[in-house]
Amino acid sequence: MKNKMLKGLVASFAILINVGVYAGIMNFDDLEDPGSPTTNFVEINSYSDIGFQLTTAQGAFSYWLQNEQGYNNSAALFHQNEGGVTRLSALDGSLFNLLSIDLDTIYRLDMIVPVEFFGYDANGFQVASQSITLENDGWITFNFSSAFSGVSYVEWSNEGHHFDNISLNKVTSVPEPSTLAVFALGIMGLAFRKLNKQV
Repeated sequence: MKNKMLKGLVASFAILINVGVYAGIMNFDDLEDPGSPTTNFVEINSYSDIGFQLTTAQGAFSYWLQNEQGYNNSAALFHQNEGGVTRLSALDGSLFNLLSIDLDTIYRLDMIVPVEFFGYDANGFQVASQSITLENDGWITFNFSSAFSGVSYVEWSNEGHHFDNISLNKVTSVPEPSTLAVFALGIMGLAFRKLNKQV
């Protein structure tokens, strides 16, 4: 009886500690397609995966199929409109941390492509910005600063590049350590009370 109760307490405490952060990668693997002689790219209006979404108010997103010369080992997305803005947000509107994204120039042209990311809070105020210049170096992983922690959404302009493997995690309410301690003491008190009644 004591072992079962102790195991239950430990399991409850472990669940409470681990509830809080969901990490994942949007990798567009579900879009992979060999293509056909008449089709080499696909347009989509938005994309959602692992509880996050990519949307745009201007035009649509595209991705190369595997038979296209521009395909670079991945069904990465790019924006159809030059200067079109991409928005990344959680489907349920919760805050998240943006960790990294893979970027590459489109068409593998000898060109310099500046990309600037902007992070916004729940009130729509800009709280973060970070930029990179792509120079046809192939896929690179761009890591975000801690300023992109706890953002409501992130936007960036898509000129001359495509993106893949967006690494992020959703932040949920995590009990403070003092709350966990009070909870643990309360559970222990109930357990001892029950044990004393049985004796």
